Amino acid sequence: MAYFRAKFQAATFPPKMHMLEEHPVPSMRKWKFPLGFFGEQGGESIHHEFVGLSTQFIHAKPDTSRLKKMLEEHFIKTNPDNREIIPEKAQRNLNANNSILSHECLPLSLQFV
Repeated sequence: MAYFRAKFQAATFPPKMHMLEEHPVPSMRKWKFPLGFFGEQGGESIHHEFVGLSTQFIHAKPDTSRLKKMLEEHFIKTNPDNREIIPEKAQRNLNANNSILSHECLPLSLQFV
């Protein structure tokens, strides 16, 4: 930046240059997170991935369910170990006798004769 200021004294100093000069190092030290994640290429890459996921889950209804499936799939794609974090959906046993609906479980005052 010193070279830019020395050689181009009449030029304006764009805000982006100020951002690159002053803020990346303190931010990386504070958050311990590399600057590359905030670049345009990362945003374009994730946009491309979500367009593909949107096509993959196009039949999921309602839209909130579709978005949840997309986010879960992205979560697993970025780190396969994350599969252990997402709980498996409990299987419903539709063949079992549902004793809650049986009148024997109701108090005597509520049972139908």
